[in-house]
Amino acid sequence: MPTPLDTTFAVGGVTFGVFPFVDGNGVEWQGDAVDGWYESPGRKLSQASRPADDGVYDGQSYSEARVITLEGAVLAPTRALSDAANDTFNALLTSGAKEVLTVVEPSWTRQCAVQRAAGKPEVQRVNELHWIYQLQLVAPDPRKYSSTVRSVSTGLAKPAAGGVQWNGPTGTTGVQWNGPAGTAGVLWQSVSGTSGVMTMTNAWAAKTPIVFTVTGPAVNPKITNLLTQEVIQWQGTLTAADTLVIDTGTGRVTLNGVKRKTMLRFDFFSLGPLQTVNILFQADAPTSPAALLTGQWRDAAI
Repeated sequence: MPTPLDTTFAVGGVTFGVFPFVDGNGVEWQGDAVDGWYESPGRKLSQASRPADDGVYDGQSYSEARVITLEGAVLAPTRALSDAANDTFNALLTSGAKEVLTVVEPSWTRQCAVQRAAGKPEVQRVNELHWIYQLQLVAPDPRKYSSTVRSVSTGLAKPAAGGVQWNGPTGTTGVQWNGPAGTAGVLWQSVSGTSGVMTMTNAWAAKTPIVFTVTGPAVNPKITNLLTQEVIQWQGTLTAADTLVIDTGTGRVTLNGVKRKTMLRFDFFSLGPLQTVNILFQADAPTSPAALLTGQWRDAAI
């Protein structure tokens, strides 16, 4: 299937278009992912030979890194602009840090963090104004994430304050109503409670990590996945000035920006493919209506 002409690939400040993208200098950057973007990566198998039987002992398999090959051509209006574009291309992803590759397709915009592969990019000059290239990128995390971050929040779970109130004359009981005519003798005096539950949905077909942020005050705040009963709990007291951040993908835990994973009891969990999960936020008494749990994630595909 041919790639739609309105698809673009952007990384390191350069945009390549299946239908050439024209930059501010009038240089046309044409490119497409000829390998590695439209298909899933290979699998890493964990298998051991069965010496006394057929086959192998099987274990959990995982995706390999995603290797993406971009190919295309660059056409400039002058030789000087062609050479400058070549310099820009050669400098892509040379800092050693991962950068975001953003792919705009007709149905959605997706992204992943990439590095330049070990091999050098290939450049071949066609004439003074025109050259062709091949560039290979590696995404250590092979998932393709939505460009939009989803976010939901909830306060702590708190039961409603219930009870009945008798408003008849002093000295009477609630068994017999003898209050003023036209009034009710029994009044419900509840105030609504807080469920402490928020719903998170991963709309795409690969599991995706969650970043939880907890702001206090809260005593031993606990996050429970109601589908799996997995629990993440901070063992300590958060003040109103504290911010606790838990990344279930990287395992990084910070309190006010300082690593504090040792204070956590955890079963780190992700959102599964096409999964909707209810998350419960609880804490020990006394609970505060100011405490807040926020969950952030991106839809993920493979």
